[in-house]
Amino acid sequence: MKSCINADRIHRSPRPERPVAFLRAIAVDRRATSAVEFALLLPVMVVLLFGSIEIALLSHADRRVTQVASAVADLVTRSSEVSEGEVDGIFDISTALLRPFDTVSLQMRVTGAIVEPNGKYRVQWSLGRDFTPREEDSMITDVVFADLEAGETVILAEAEYTYQPLTGVLPEIRFKKLTFYQPRRDGEVELLGNDDD
Repeated sequence: MKSCINADRIHRSPRPERPVAFLRAIAVDRRATSAVEFALLLPVMVVLLFGSIEIALLSHADRRVTQVASAVADLVTRSSEVSEGEVDGIFDISTALLRPFDTVSLQMRVTGAIVEPNGKYRVQWSLGRDFTPREEDSMITDVVFADLEAGETVILAEAEYTYQPLTGVLPEIRFKKLTFYQPRRDGEVELLGNDDD
């Protein structure tokens, strides 16, 4: 019976009894080098891939929260008076801007303020969704607006959102965005009661 194995093609490892020859054989042997290189690079490539995806989603969420705050202020300043129901509808519309992200942690607040003669801003009215409204007649101290004249009004819209990372490697990231617009008509936006819906 003939053997099908070619004796010249069989690679024989040196015996472990001869350590120098064994180490020399390993140093010369180039088989499976690509597999080892791939095994070393794969984790790095996976981290880079998921890191890129996470950064892109994070940037997208940041832009969306900015758009939400801007849309609330823009829509409120389009008329000289708004009702609580209309503001609630504006919050609904603005929430849709955050899609495809989960909107459960989105908080919004809109505030009408007037510039006092001393240059400080006094709250005239404020409404919020999952966000505590500012107290009426309180002074706004945590926001600095552009220079406005005494008696001018401004609409301040704030949006806060907690971003949940896709991979779970990063911690939660909290976005806080605020924007302000001046009223477009009559120089003031008046808040009507619920009965005026």
